[in-house]
Amino acid sequence: MNQLALSKRPKNYQATCADLITMAERELAAFFRAVTELFGSNQAGLSAEDWLQELLATKDLPASAREWQLLTVKAAARLSQVTLSAMHGPGQPPLPAGRADSRQNKRQQ
Repeated sequence: MNQLALSKRPKNYQATCADLITMAERELAAFFRAVTELFGSNQAGLSAEDWLQELLATKDLPASAREWQLLTVKAAARLSQVTLSAMHGPGQPPLPAGRADSRQNKRQQ
């Protein structure tokens, strides 16, 4: 039998609770691994809490992988705000878009 046919869902497919849990686990685990790799386990834990806060803030549970990914993008946006604030320093106006990398390079020199 065609493997693609086995993995395709019908157009009228409704995700079950188990499907939603699986999608959430996969998305949060992937986000956690990426943040751990880039920023360390402490920041990954904080970012996972942000991810869960984004989930709690949603009106309805995400029902597709795309909707779960959108939730992750929102949590990643929070992480970028924290990272830019830490790089730029407290009490200073925010960096214009695209300037964070050049500032970080200057600090490393």
